Parts: sequence; structure tokens; C-alpha cells
Amino acid sequence: VANRGDLPDEYRVPVFQAVLKTGTEADFRSLKEAFKKVPANVDERHIMSAIGFAEDLKLKEEALSWSISGEIKIQDFFFIMGSVSVSSAKGLDMAWSFLQKNVEEIRTMLKTASPSLMDAVISYCAGGFCSAAKAQEVEKFFEAKPFPQNRRKIANVLEEIRANASFLERMLGTDIVKDEFWASLAA
Repeated sequence: VANRGDLPDEYRVPVFQAVLKTGTEADFRSLKEAFKKVPANVDERHIMSAIGFAEDLKLKEEALSWSISGEIKIQDFFFIMGSVSVSSAKGLDMAWSFLQKNVEEIRTMLKTASPSLMDAVISYCAGGFCSAAKAQEVEKFFEAKPFPQNRRKIANVLEEIRANASFLERMLGTDIVKDEFWASLAA
């Protein structure tokens, strides 16, 4: 943060992610503290796009809570959810659970905001799954907690989950699941 030129913009997010993935709680705290001091919105976005990569699940949970704490601009809060969800399979599950538990608070936060913000939340918190069972779970959730202005995004996410599930199922029926296939490539 002291000298932005030391690390070009296009490398910041992956470097921050790698540091957090292999780092300590102190690294997480340092990056979170840097958020308060960075001079530009793009620098804040870099931090928000990386903060969820902390390996410790408690820190991922803290990052998710931070996203709706009021400390993050409403037009940016979903970037933190996105960083948690893409950090790992556990991160995706955590982001989805977080949305389920906090959906009414998020709905209240966004009541006068553009529907595109909720679209981003839905996409980040539910869009990475690849099983028919998870598609059904997501569908039932949004039937019980409707977001009429986000119907199209919900439909797109469900279609994506089902397509991913179908592709995974097809791939699991091929030789790529066998060690011999991969060994033959190295030969």
C-alpha cells in the first residue's frame, strides 16, 4: 500500500489471494486494515476481491459479515461474497449459507438499490454449484424467498448449475476418472 508501483494493478488480486491462502490471520488483518487507507476505489476492490481467500474458515466468515456490516459501500459489498465463494468449495458453501441466513438483512440493504446488486449476490453465492440436488435447493430457496426483480438472474443461475451438473455427470462416465488415462498422457 505504501508504494502502489511496486506491484502492478493486474497482479494485485492474485498476489493478495495467494498470500491469504497460505498466510496467517495477521496477513488477513493487515489487508483488512489496508482497506481503510487505500487511496482509490480500485484498490478497495482489489482487497475485497481477495479477502475471502483466507484459509481459516473463521476469517472467511468474518469477511462475509464484514460485507454487510455497513463499512463497505453498497455498490461493492458483493465483491467480498464473491471472493469467499470462488476461494474454495468450502467457501462457496459458506457464501451460500451466509446468503440463506442473511437474506432478509440483504434484502433490506438493497431495497432502494438497483436489482443488479442482488443479481451479483445471487450469482456469487449460488452460481458455482454443479449438482442437480443443489439446483433444487437453490430453486426451493428462491421460491420461499422470492426476488421478483431478479427472476431472470435466478433462472440463469439455475440453468448454469444444471448444465454444470450434467457436464460433470458425463465426464464422470469417461476414462478421465481413471488413473490409467492420466498416466498414458505422461508416457
